[in-house]
Amino acid sequence: MHGVGRPKSRHERFGAGVGCKRSKANDLAKADPTREPRIATNDRFNQVTAGAIFGGGRRVYLPRSRLGSSGGLEDGTRVQTGESIRAHREGDMPRLRSWAIFLGGVSAVVMLLRHARRPAGLDTPGGIVMSDAAGYDSLSKVILGSFYRSVAADVAAAAPPGGLVLDVGCGPGHLANRLANDHGLEVTGMDLDPAMIERARVNAEHSVPAERRPTFVVGSVDALPFADRSFDLVVSTLSMHHWADAATGQTEIDRVLRPGGWALVWDIRPGVVPLHRHQPDPLDKVAGSALQLVSVTPWRWPWRLAFTQRIELRPGARDAAPAGA
Repeated sequence: MHGVGRPKSRHERFGAGVGCKRSKANDLAKADPTREPRIATNDRFNQVTAGAIFGGGRRVYLPRSRLGSSGGLEDGTRVQTGESIRAHREGDMPRLRSWAIFLGGVSAVVMLLRHARRPAGLDTPGGIVMSDAAGYDSLSKVILGSFYRSVAADVAAAAPPGGLVLDVGCGPGHLANRLANDHGLEVTGMDLDPAMIERARVNAEHSVPAERRPTFVVGSVDALPFADRSFDLVVSTLSMHHWADAATGQTEIDRVLRPGGWALVWDIRPGVVPLHRHQPDPLDKVAGSALQLVSVTPWRWPWRLAFTQRIELRPGARDAAPAGA
């Protein structure tokens, strides 16, 4: 039979223009100089894709010697190399990031508007609790994720090695779980709302290994269910403005802090946060309390905006040595 035992030529196996030194893309560029082909080079195999010119998506293999010093072919055909493709993609990243931020902002506004149509909270003897724990859990995951991430890093830097941390007003446990999982801290979370504590425990089961999970308890800040001098660090985020008796709450925090411990409170700045414009300044609740004010720092969140503030407090005079001791 004809052709038996004769290997097929490269031309027969791959077709004209593939594997040949004269590429079909080069021929077409010569035939029509007005066209501006977009040809991509794969650095690994030193290939040039001519599919954008003659269709079919086939690859033409060219030796490196065919590429001039400017990265084009010898006849002037422009070649888009792997480096230029990566540079183009990296140039698109800021644009994609801007779109992601914009869409995230739109989602946050929509969720805030939905949240505003519902009752914001319920008054209880210990303070205000959210009327919809599940809804607040979902809302805070989207809106407050970056906030809790930055706060957790700050708390981890301030906590002493092996120290015990109490999160007052922990809500669905996003900060407590992050402190335990990401930073290895031993954390106890407390909230006035049993529904929030249940959400916190569920979130911990899904995000924190069993051996590192925080302990979550129901309790009120004005009567903390802990023994004296139990914690090295007490934190509270976006909670103090909900406390029914902030002065008594700070006295309780002072009681459960160990000597040398301190409290870090993040709360909203007055008049800048939607839905909370009429809330009093948290600093007014600190004045005259059992805790001593150390510093107040605007907290950059979200982005470069400072809607919140970081308040650092130290135990009062009880840590001072008695006179004549």
